Formats: sequence, structure tokens, C-alpha cells
Amino acid sequence: MIELAKQKLPNGTTQARVFLEQLENYTEEKIPVNYIPPIVETLFDVSEELLSQDDESNSILDFGNEILISRCISQILRQIDEASRFELLKKVIIQGKALPIINHEIATLKEQQSQYGTDKSNYEEEWLVNAQHLKELEELTTRILVKSDTSYK
Repeated sequence: MIELAKQKLPNGTTQARVFLEQLENYTEEKIPVNYIPPIVETLFDVSEELLSQDDESNSILDFGNEILISRCISQILRQIDEASRFELLKKVIIQGKALPIINHEIATLKEQQSQYGTDKSNYEEEWLVNAQHLKELEELTTRILVKSDTSYK
């Protein structure tokens, strides 16, 4: 993926962006469960590098790499059960390699749960993680962010 990010196309995008767009087309397909953790971990691992690439969008409707990565991750995670999603996200957060995409994922999870108002019980099965797991992921992310802020000082 990082090598693909270095390969610029004539239209200003990179091969990595093309790969992400194609991957998104296949995330609805059934991916063998044992491949999901390494795919998700890789997307998190390379996301920081891909976010720093300035892929030019071809139109106003194009999404940035952050959105493409996030959508791929969410769609792939939907193929495993909630407990496995939580454990995988927890592992990625603890590794702390991709803070921008981790923040984006937490914000997306919070938005997903807040849009249903008081009648959350009917929608919980649509959430990527339940409310308790989201709280734990938020707390873990905060600890990692504080730790990374103090390590740079």
C-alpha cells in the first residue's frame, strides 16, 4: 500500500487511492473471517501514510483517502460479530499507529449511536460496537492520545 501511495497517476491521484476505491467495491463480498483482522490492521497501519498523500480529487463528489479508508474498515468489520469488532478495534487503538484514522473511527461510532435519540434499543444491532464498548474505546483512545502528546514534549 505504501508503495502504491508513491505511484502518482497522470490525473493526480495515486495507485493507493485506486486500490482503496476498488477494495471498497469488494467489502460487501464475504471475506474469510481469518483475513479480516490483518486487512483491518493493515488499513490502520498505512492510513497515516496515505492521509499524508495529497491525492487530487477528480470532482467535487470525490471522497478523501480518510473517508475511503474509514468506509472500507467499517464495511469489513460488519462481517464479524460485535465482540470481535470491539477486540480488533481495541488492539488497533493500543498499537496507536494511526491516530487520525482512530479519531475518525471513534467520531463515526459516536455519531452512529447519537443519531437514534432515545429509541436506541431498536438500532443497537446496526451499530459496529455497543454503547459500553464505545465508551471503553473512547477512554482507551484518550489515554493513547495523552500518552502520545506527552511523548512528543
